[in-house]
Amino acid sequence: MQQNAEDAMMPSYKDLLILDTGSTHNMSCNESFVYDIEVKSGGWHLSANTGSKRIEEKSKFPGIEEAAMHSTSFLTNILSFGRLRKLGWKIEYKYDEDKLIVSDPDESFSVEFHSNEDGLYAAKPGPKYLKFIEMENKQKLRENETSFLQTLNDRLQNFSEEEIERGRRARKLYHAISAPDLTVMKKHYNQLCDNDVPWEDVVLAEKYLDGM
Repeated sequence: MQQNAEDAMMPSYKDLLILDTGSTHNMSCNESFVYDIEVKSGGWHLSANTGSKRIEEKSKFPGIEEAAMHSTSFLTNILSFGRLRKLGWKIEYKYDEDKLIVSDPDESFSVEFHSNEDGLYAAKPGPKYLKFIEMENKQKLRENETSFLQTLNDRLQNFSEEEIERGRRARKLYHAISAPDLTVMKKHYNQLCDNDVPWEDVVLAEKYLDGM
């Protein structure tokens, strides 16, 4: 019980950015702090004092084109001091205030990292930062929707209007049953009464939506 109480008093490092001199990669765990989260081809092999693990996803921090490691299992969000320096970011230390000011190569914006009780230099993203992430994620969603519609339109060119209409009727039945795949759909389909949608049409609908 005492351990749980202590944990409850710990700061939520998932809600902070940490500027770390010991990290060789930028890393994220909070999906509100990054955008373009997607699977990385080949992934990363991450080694630490606690062992090694494979990281399958990547993300982007604002102003940093280089991909960061992403995993919700990470304890915090890390910006690597060394990586930022190599990418041309300016890092200035204010001794009297015990803080680090990190500026992008063009010095168009900066983030202040203040020393906390654990001796780490941390920053909490403000409204402008979070708004930027929100806008980027919305743009990505719009791009994905446009890509999906274009791909679907291209695929439909291979089917006649009659086949498309039959497929649409089959998809309505699919959704009405809430079947996740053809196997489950087949099971429910055989139990339906007064069904005027041929099984061939269900398979047809899957063909032009296959992989989408």
